Amino acid sequence: MGRDLRAASITIVSLAACSALESVEPTTAPHGAASPPGAPALNARVLELIATYPDGGFGGYRWPARRGTSGTTRDLAVGDDVVATGGDGNHCVGVTLEVFWRALDECPGGIAAALDARRARAFKRTWYVPVDRGAGSAEALPAFDLGERVAALDDARPGDFMQAWRADGLGHSMVFLGWQRDERGVIVGVDYWSSQPWTDGLGRASTTIGIDDASFDPAQVYLARARCPTVAR
Repeated sequence: MGRDLRAASITIVSLAACSALESVEPTTAPHGAASPPGAPALNARVLELIATYPDGGFGGYRWPARRGTSGTTRDLAVGDDVVATGGDGNHCVGVTLEVFWRALDECPGGIAAALDARRARAFKRTWYVPVDRGAGSAEALPAFDLGERVAALDDARPGDFMQAWRADGLGHSMVFLGWQRDERGVIVGVDYWSSQPWTDGLGRASTTIGIDDASFDPAQVYLARARCPTVAR
């Protein structure tokens, strides 16, 4: 990922930008469950989509977002109802929501088969983590029947969505790419894609897990796997 894990962790000085005033506590949901028949996981499409975003593009990292914008690079809408407004500058919950939204729109029936405007706004609010140390994307996906929680860190797959917190209360929303392990096979870091100040906005980065106060707390790493809706709404 082109960045030392410990150095990346130390540079996380604005992580709360993508978490402060952001999810509710995780709800009880299927853990590590496979996608139901007819509702494929969206991981492959998520990975294809993030590869199309230029590093540092669309105005770079900005928290909070400019007034009237949502931290996304484009408008996200259900029909004529704009749920998130794009603009220059982006942040982690904005771009991860955007990538999921674009992947979901390619499912049968598109966005409208999964969410009406009212539910879409509630979904966005949950994704944006309205409560300190909430699960964000890992709360929104199962709560709205658009994915399943991943129970164990070892069950994570590239293209899953991840919300993680440091012991000091700083959090981040990401697309999971892979774990980094020590010689014993213990998880010591995570590779991910998102928008963050230490990559000047969009890009891939790495952060340690459970190493020091600048690491993500392994007890506060939440993952979920998105899928197409099983029933048109």
